[in-house]
Amino acid sequence: MARAAIINASKPDRFEFIASRDFSTMLTIHYFASIRESLKKAQEQLELPVGVQSVSDLIRHLGASDAQFQATIANDKQVLVAVNQTVVSRDCTLSANDEVAFFPPMTGG
Repeated sequence: MARAAIINASKPDRFEFIASRDFSTMLTIHYFASIRESLKKAQEQLELPVGVQSVSDLIRHLGASDAQFQATIANDKQVLVAVNQTVVSRDCTLSANDEVAFFPPMTGG
């Protein structure tokens, strides 16, 4: 298990291990282009929620806690999803430390 050194505000000259957290279960989520603008964030880190096994599960989880995410991504089947820099279907299985990216369909020109 990874441990985080946290600076205690009352003793800023000392590092204390006052919290332990398993960082091996984290997901990094990136939002691109119009999705980033709509959600007003470029990325976030999220501990892999219990019961979330696929991209679809992740979308349901994020949509349940964020109405803007629900309106922007969950109901739009044209939004593309990449896991670890590879475009995948929504039934793709997620693992700890995965990088998930949501982006709008691309057009050529």
